[in-house]
Amino acid sequence: MSEIVESRPTGMQHDDWVQGTLGDVLRVRNGFAFKSTDYQSSGVLLVRQSNLGGDRVSIEKAVYLPPEFAEQYSDFLVRKGDILIGMSGSIGKLCLYDREEPALQNQRTGLLIFKDVSLRKWVWQYLPVVERKLLADGKGVGVQNVSGKQIEALPLPMAPAHLRGKIVAELEKQFSRLDEAVANLQRVKANLKRYKASVLKAAVEGRLVETEGGWKQAKLGDVALSVRNGYSHKPDAESGTRIFRISAVRPMELASDDVRYLSGAPDDYDTFLAVEGDVLFTRYNGSRDYVGVCAQV
Repeated sequence: MSEIVESRPTGMQHDDWVQGTLGDVLRVRNGFAFKSTDYQSSGVLLVRQSNLGGDRVSIEKAVYLPPEFAEQYSDFLVRKGDILIGMSGSIGKLCLYDREEPALQNQRTGLLIFKDVSLRKWVWQYLPVVERKLLADGKGVGVQNVSGKQIEALPLPMAPAHLRGKIVAELEKQFSRLDEAVANLQRVKANLKRYKASVLKAAVEGRLVETEGGWKQAKLGDVALSVRNGYSHKPDAESGTRIFRISAVRPMELASDDVRYLSGAPDDYDTFLAVEGDVLFTRYNGSRDYVGVCAQV
């Protein structure tokens, strides 16, 4: 803490910001290399890289370890309120562990241990900057890895003590408003989707406009020039020909930047090229909610 705390005469208010590092206020603990042969369907939750998604640790793809491991590997326990950071693959990804039951921490998943817990809220507000910094530094690297020492060496601006609480409180208030606005937008978006589906249903049932005669039932294959599978080989390059990931296709929406890369030119994959107006749909997905969803290019 010596780098970010300056001495001053008693009774004087210090208004200067100080530039320090994350290592001045915390250390990063790496996890333990648990064996996949010990994984089971119940027991003690194991927090892995794949569980770091969103702001909270996800258990959608959770694996568990034998209950006795909690005592045997107590130095790697994760408790409610702990902050974890990705150290391999999705480096810099930050998540809060908010579950009541303790978990265990897997290798290459970092846990932030604060030297002064009073600074936890201040650092938490600044951590998104840390995530962007790590992602920017790791861009273009085939397999991204970062060490605890590298994370601890990242810069951390420190406001004077009498201002930190006020700044954090104002940030929390503003972010709370933003979260509420986002939730309202999501509700509006969901209502629009339901309305769109209702209008489409009325159209295909002949209730939207007056029609003469009956409707005919056809199959998709009767109106599509072709229905083909996508390119099956794994992406093998950091640049080149873009290939959509499965996650790029969401209900009636295509994330055109959700891509990986294949070596070679687009002409090398002529029969698999997606062009404007094509409709993509998912044939499988880790979530059943996204199986069969469609989006137009």
